Amino acid sequence: MIKRIGIYMIFFSLGYAESFEHFLQRALVHTPLLKASSIQIDQARHEGELNLRYKNPNVVLESSSFESQLGATESGYRVTVTQPIRLWGVSHDKTEYASALLKSAKAKDQGTRAQFIRDVSLHYLDYIKSKKFLLLGKEEIDLAKKIYDISYERFKAGSISKGKLLQAKVDYDVAQSSYDNLSLIHYEKYAFLLKAAGMTQEIVLDSDHLFKLKDEKSETNSPEQILLKARSEEEQALALVNENSIEWVKIFGEYESEPEQNIMRVGLSFPLAVFNTKSEERRIAKLESQKNNLLLDVAKTQERIEHQRLQHEYTRLEKLKKHSLAILKTEKELMVMFEEGYMISNINLIELQNIKNKVIESEERLITIHTRMQSNIIYQNYLLGNYNE
Repeated sequence: MIKRIGIYMIFFSLGYAESFEHFLQRALVHTPLLKASSIQIDQARHEGELNLRYKNPNVVLESSSFESQLGATESGYRVTVTQPIRLWGVSHDKTEYASALLKSAKAKDQGTRAQFIRDVSLHYLDYIKSKKFLLLGKEEIDLAKKIYDISYERFKAGSISKGKLLQAKVDYDVAQSSYDNLSLIHYEKYAFLLKAAGMTQEIVLDSDHLFKLKDEKSETNSPEQILLKARSEEEQALALVNENSIEWVKIFGEYESEPEQNIMRVGLSFPLAVFNTKSEERRIAKLESQKNNLLLDVAKTQERIEHQRLQHEYTRLEKLKKHSLAILKTEKELMVMFEEGYMISNINLIELQNIKNKVIESEERLITIHTRMQSNIIYQNYLLGNYNE
């Protein structure tokens, strides 16, 4: 594992990094998840064609034997052809239902794609965060090494005890151990990203990508809303189909040959909607449509509130970031002063280590704030339908 991480970091340091945009586009093309989702569109198209399909004709062949009173035997036959014919208006309703089925499948596929982009973006954001923590871990090692070097010079000069020197060394060793742990976490986040994107080969990614909030539309079209609306229209179309209590009638033609006569018949056979009027199917479809409309109203309300929350959160995070940057600037200035003071024995080791830890904590806090702001943008883009195809 450590060897693989080392190779990964070498490639990264050499600059062989792929941009997130290119990485995402490759994932959208090659991931089996979206390929499987797109198959549902073809299935819905064929299901619609199945509903529009005409029934096959039916042929009856019959042979007859006639025996007269005198004992003579003669033969005859009968041929009947029956063709079911769909009633006028039913085809239109079936066509509308087929279109609604296809629209629902496309909405579902679109939602799967939008969720995929959102999730891969969030995993990439975790990757960036772990990379920044890893770089910060290297910075902490450098600061601890610098303090240890100063302590060593002071120990040789006899201005501090060996215990203080060992304390500085322990702090340095802890920073190195923490860096090793951060390296493992970073590679873990990298592996999770590849898994989420459906990638089978390791690649080195650029870690400087910034997500931007796209233009807000006048009306939000989140994947959930689009799918619920499409399903409601699908059930409405199904209810119209079920308004046709009788869909088929049968036209038949018959030719019968007997010894003494030939008979031709043409007729029409149709069912009587007495016991089965499809009233239950109509009610079920209408109730399902009403349910989806209510769920759509709930989704609109919840997403509007969530969007307002995200906007408020982003504004507060911007203020928090500005304040944290000011604090970090002051802490770094104080860090330089304490290092100079420690060299000439005006500042003790604990004070210097405390301010060093504060600097690291402030930088960690800024990384966390930046990550939350980027995550906020990803979720806003998703809710606003900016990841829809």
